[in-house]
Amino acid sequence: MNKLLIVFLVCININILHAASKPSGQNFRYIGQSYVDSCIQRGFYILIEASSVAGIGFRQKEAISEARNIVFHLKQIARGDPNERYILWKAGELEAQIYLEEKDLMLQQMQKGQMPMNLIISRYNMEVGKVRPDFGSLKRLHMQMELIDTKKANEMADSYNKRYRGISQEVVFSLEKALMQGDLKKARDELGYCLRNRTYLQISDSKYMQLENRVEGLTKANQEKPFIEADLNDAAASLKINRLNTSREKLASARNRFSTISKFLPQSEAMTITSSINKLSNQFAMKEDSLVNLNLSILRTGGVQDANTFLQTKVKTCGVSQEKIAYIDKAILGVAIPDNTHMAEEISSVIAGNENVTSDLSALDILRETARQKAQVKLDSLQAIENERLRKEQAERARLDSIYLATQFELQKYQDKATSISIELYTLLEQNKIAAAKDRFNRERSFLAKYMWKDAHLSTCILLKKIFLC
Repeated sequence: MNKLLIVFLVCININILHAASKPSGQNFRYIGQSYVDSCIQRGFYILIEASSVAGIGFRQKEAISEARNIVFHLKQIARGDPNERYILWKAGELEAQIYLEEKDLMLQQMQKGQMPMNLIISRYNMEVGKVRPDFGSLKRLHMQMELIDTKKANEMADSYNKRYRGISQEVVFSLEKALMQGDLKKARDELGYCLRNRTYLQISDSKYMQLENRVEGLTKANQEKPFIEADLNDAAASLKINRLNTSREKLASARNRFSTISKFLPQSEAMTITSSINKLSNQFAMKEDSLVNLNLSILRTGGVQDANTFLQTKVKTCGVSQEKIAYIDKAILGVAIPDNTHMAEEISSVIAGNENVTSDLSALDILRETARQKAQVKLDSLQAIENERLRKEQAERARLDSIYLATQFELQKYQDKATSISIELYTLLEQNKIAAAKDRFNRERSFLAKYMWKDAHLSTCILLKKIFLC
């Protein structure tokens, strides 16, 4: 047996190294399943080895204590680990064996008068009075009392049933409330408690999966928010120095990141980020329009060559979009090519109609000046039309921005109120004020349906229906 124990210890040491190792290029640790299996096997071995010893006493108690320490250790390291479910499942198997060993030991101790009833009652009352009691411990104490005093055991059963029903609702209310407030720490603590007591709590698998997904979503949202903020800051800084390509990429990155987490954030935070993205998008569009307008102004005052130089050296290097660059190209070509062609046609017609005065250069000079003036008039007209278009576009954008900001402010105010009402409902339910919660919900039903986010409203309504059939 000593050799077998040494083998187990060697396996455990190897697996500890495996669990603590960090794969190349990764930034997280995880507990290997082989390490978990070795710990569980060691626990079973300790219990079996102790039970094989004749008689009762310290060795069996020590084995149970060691096995319980293994379970406690696994539960502690399981929190937040990718293999958390597997670890808790295997720990549950060892707990079941510990329970059997405790029951056997208790029967033997009862025969020798070593387990006073008052001690069980004291331990039970201490555990059941906790804000979040361990129902596994309560169950074991109840089973122990059944072997001593059936009447007391029945009283404990009534207390146990009331407590687990109340906690089943209370912990869900608390978790929902934490998610709505964006309190990730509390949400993870409550979810971990649900996971550790899942066998005993009245929480459906579908509800548990929904809560788990929302906690994971909020976790991801908290991880992504600093990146979104950094992208927006980089986009704004790049925009100030006319690095539009970088600004566009950072703005798109922030927008894409936000689209994956927006539904998991509290409504007020989501609205704030949305407002920041929209504000920066408008500033970006205005910057592009100003460069386009400046290029067209140079085309009007400096001519085709200066306009093309500005386009190549400034507009394109700044990173103006291809659509707007194409628009400037079209304007430059519209001035350069059509007017020159028209000038050539006018010159040809004049020469054909005045063959006798071809030597007279003054007529040709007059024709050239006339064509130049016509081209200038056309260019001035084109610039005036473009200026008017940009003016109207900017005025319309300003009007729409004003309407949007006013609408968003009003919407955020109502959404904040809906969130506040929801939190108030969960608080009433936590305090077991069912009638007050029902009355409040019925009075605000239509308002919540209109201003709460769809997923949050659906989850709240389903939960409340289970409680008072709303």
